[in-house]
Amino acid sequence: MNPADRWEVLERKCHSISMRGMKPLIVTQFGFDADIVLAWLKTLRERGIEHPVRVGVPGPAGIAVLARYAALCGVSACASMWSKYGISLGKLFGTAGPDVFVDRLAAGLTEEHGTVSLHFFPFGGIAQSVRWIEQYRSRAGQLRDASRALS
Repeated sequence: MNPADRWEVLERKCHSISMRGMKPLIVTQFGFDADIVLAWLKTLRERGIEHPVRVGVPGPAGIAVLARYAALCGVSACASMWSKYGISLGKLFGTAGPDVFVDRLAAGLTEEHGTVSLHFFPFGGIAQSVRWIEQYRSRAGQLRDASRALS
């Protein structure tokens, strides 16, 4: 399906949901490149689609597992993308978390991107994903506290 057709289908789905008195929520597949997600969100809003979006994030998992799920789901996974995600292909037996992706996404989000939240694909297991989320929230809270103390 070409990009114009994809946009038309999304617009039609959102309109149909709204016409039924419901509030659309757009949920994405997982991705590895925050810059692509940010550009897509910008285009979404420019097209007048203002519904909340939940961006898919691959939870922490082995690199080989992430690569396998990316291939199964048709998610682009080239070497430059892996690099942006913080993964070295020379370390295929290692584990990767979504820190780089989430940090870049958070740093790039502005009001023009609208309401955006995350949902996680627990490829490395639910417990590992929950631990990562708790650690990330704790680290983000510590960074906020430190920046307040410096101001």
